[in-house]
Amino acid sequence: MNDPMIELFIAADLFLKGERVGGFEKRRAHSWVKNYYNRLAALLCGSLIAVSQDTDFRRTSGAVSESNTGSPNTSKLPFYMTPTVDMTIQGTSGNDSRGIVVGSGEGAEDFGMGNDPAAESYKLTTLIANGNSAGELGYAIQNALRPTITPGANVIYAAPWERYFNNTSGGNVTVNEVGIYADGNFGSNMQIMMARDLLPSSLVIADSGQLKVTYTITVIIPGQFTE
Repeated sequence: MNDPMIELFIAADLFLKGERVGGFEKRRAHSWVKNYYNRLAALLCGSLIAVSQDTDFRRTSGAVSESNTGSPNTSKLPFYMTPTVDMTIQGTSGNDSRGIVVGSGEGAEDFGMGNDPAAESYKLTTLIANGNSAGELGYAIQNALRPTITPGANVIYAAPWERYFNNTSGGNVTVNEVGIYADGNFGSNMQIMMARDLLPSSLVIADSGQLKVTYTITVIIPGQFTE
């Protein structure tokens, strides 16, 4: 291990009457989407790169953020994305527009290049709404981060996000996709999707059951660099 790495892992656990009845063990998540990398670029560069293609933020609503020229609906980095602006990823109780979110869609995973909405990966295919009606799930508060540091030849920082989804709908609810929505703190809401994973198989949450989804962000710092 000679190069620093930022990795994303995902795990899921199905519960019924307090017993684990399914899910899958921690595995590498398939990808961040374009919005995540544009977010990193905004943090590092502000809006200086707002002259190139594929640097827009398409919100989960489908709207495109403004460019640094102030012109609406242009495909550029938004002018207000400066290195001092932070993002909120922790989902509050009942909030299905921020944090870890789940959906029933089966659309293929896509990094999200291009400026045509059909070519972009900016939201879950079919978000499962918060609630207790048919097809809905109760979104619990997302846990506070409990990062760990593992020393050694390579120092490993790991920050797990966990969120529970409770089924009180009276029937089964099927989850096929999972993602992370982030909320920009700009005085008004601007949700963007940072990651999306199509699950290896459907997870069926029985009535009165729970689903726990865990995303773990891992940063690996090598002890030394080599050419």
